[in-house]
Amino acid sequence: MTFSAALPALADDLERIASVIATARRLIDEARAVDLAVLETKIGAVCHAVSALPRDEARLFLPTLEALVLDLDSLEAALRAHPPTGPARAQTAERAYRRLPAPPPGSPDSSPRPPSSSPSREP
Repeated sequence: MTFSAALPALADDLERIASVIATARRLIDEARAVDLAVLETKIGAVCHAVSALPRDEARLFLPTLEALVLDLDSLEAALRAHPPTGPARAQTAERAYRRLPAPPPGSPDSSPRPPSSSPSREP
């Protein structure tokens, strides 16, 4: 059985992802802002690459991927326990949902409204 030359690179990518998660967890515990956008991109790329491997090669990554899921669950728990506040929260939402920045505090309506499903009636 010959293994793909991509295996060491994928293993390195998974190691870097685990490091990003650990760093994000530490920053969250320190109540510092964290940008997780790059994490989503990296995880998507690695999952795509692993799924393209022959089954025997892909299975080699199963323990690492399972550990990664546990790390992500832990990161989610930390985010829920220490949600961002103030400007960090607005930046996080804007990056996560690719929306416009939140209105400044004290504006008449700082919550987004869903688009109306019925046509507007003019008097």
